[in-house]
Amino acid sequence: MISLAILLISIGFYACYLTSKKTKYQPVFDWEWWLKKNEKPANFIGIFLMLLGSFLFVDLFNLGVGIFSAIIAITIAGSFIILFAPLKTFKFYELLSIIVVCFLLEIVL
Repeated sequence: MISLAILLISIGFYACYLTSKKTKYQPVFDWEWWLKKNEKPANFIGIFLMLLGSFLFVDLFNLGVGIFSAIIAITIAGSFIILFAPLKTFKFYELLSIIVVCFLLEIVL
């Protein structure tokens, strides 16, 4: 569940990142182009996903620690997205494999 909350927060922040006019990032996938062209729905989806991930943290860890964990996750996800997205250092399949390994480790452990 923690991996799912972090994934939701990361996707939500990325959706909001793509709608920014200051970014020089060129999207690769079709859904990235759609997010870049439709700013209002993309911002709504991004904020909704970040709130959903935050509520999942609050559900897992209760109010105080959940809010703190959500703020930390938003900060870390935002830092990584702002740093690595323009550089295109990670490919889609590399990120997908990391996410699958995290989900499997969370289920097994």
